[in-house]
Amino acid sequence: MKVKINHEFHYEVEHLIKTFVNKVEFVDIDEELKNTITEYDDCVKVEATFNDLVFNEVCSKNKREVKRANSRVIYDLLSKVTGKENHYGTLVGVRPVKLVHEMLDLQMDDNTISTNLYEKHRISKKKRDLLLEIGKREAPFLSDIYDESLVSLYICIPFCPTRCLYCSFPSNDMRKKGRLVGIYLECLHREID
Repeated sequence: MKVKINHEFHYEVEHLIKTFVNKVEFVDIDEELKNTITEYDDCVKVEATFNDLVFNEVCSKNKREVKRANSRVIYDLLSKVTGKENHYGTLVGVRPVKLVHEMLDLQMDDNTISTNLYEKHRISKKKRDLLLEIGKREAPFLSDIYDESLVSLYICIPFCPTRCLYCSFPSNDMRKKGRLVGIYLECLHREID
């Protein structure tokens, strides 16, 4: 798909579009999809256009909100054009359960969290329920993360049942590389010792 944009969010746009089509090419002319961000005095307008189909949204100037609004208009446009919906909606390159933790920290109830996950990210009901379940299961283990006397250690387990479209982690599909799990764990144990 040939895409023309006027902003800095190339990574997000490219990876989101790749959840709908195989190839993305950024161009200056002859685009199929045009994505613009226009700043006004007190707000920002994001817009995505494909032929005569236009999706737009107005949001605050907060960079995070602009990125999210831009992802939503592209997602909504491409869902309409292709007839596809992605279970993880607009998310690319993030841990989606982190969003749930942020909302749990704000004492939001399940219904509000689920609504926010859909309205801000277009995440499917099935995945919203799964993210809530995981977030609540992890919460007791994360309660002390703000204690400055503690150190966090991230250990990558680069194997998943499937490769999620949003994922940017170095990860392998178990169906293809599952035979390497035992070897990987042996090496990990040696490294930790």
